[in-house]
Amino acid sequence: MSEYNSSWKRNRSRKSWDIKTLKLRIQDALKSIEPVFLGEAGKDYDKEEMQMKLKAAHAYSQLAGKHRKLTEIEDLEERITALEEQNNLKKVG
Repeated sequence: MSEYNSSWKRNRSRKSWDIKTLKLRIQDALKSIEPVFLGEAGKDYDKEEMQMKLKAAHAYSQLAGKHRKLTEIEDLEERITALEEQNNLKKVG
């Protein structure tokens, strides 16, 4: 086994992230992509830079969509939990 593969296996995340952690990771990625996407004022881009900018825009839109979905899921989970708690209180009371 190569050193790269063993190192990758050793360093990869072993547990899944919760929604809050995923949202934070996506927000961090969006922040890092934004300067590439928006560019610098007065700067002309060559073809390679424009391709990078288009890729960044695509990644930005994909991440924004995922972020929106995670926010919706998180909201639904909170609502379901609240309803379940209300239902349990009615059963006990």
